[in-house]
Amino acid sequence: MATTRKGLREVRRSFLESRLLDTLRSESVTLTALAAVLGVSGRTVLRLIRDLRQQGQSILLVNDGRRQAYRLGTIEIPDVRKGTAFDLLNSGFVGMWADRKDIRSSAEFARQLRKRASRRACQPSR
Repeated sequence: MATTRKGLREVRRSFLESRLLDTLRSESVTLTALAAVLGVSGRTVLRLIRDLRQQGQSILLVNDGRRQAYRLGTIEIPDVRKGTAFDLLNSGFVGMWADRKDIRSSAEFARQLRKRASRRACQPSR
């Protein structure tokens, strides 16, 4: 009986992941809208997104001017060797954290990201 439940949970999770990716392929979608489309809580959507990112999916949180939304895709990082400082400033790469309310100091935030990344690099693979 426990095996059947576990199997059903895995099938449901796979279905939700597939539906989430299909939804994000077509447009940027807010967390609330994703929860409504999938019929689950926002917390469950965030767990699905985290797990899909760990599997290598590129799910981004973007600010489209009015709201924060999720979308499928990648950020294009410009080749600064070929461009000018003006090109870099207008690329969207500079200032991408400007609207984030949870980041008070971008320098400190970047320092913490580097620290976490170096810890992950030092951990042995499983």
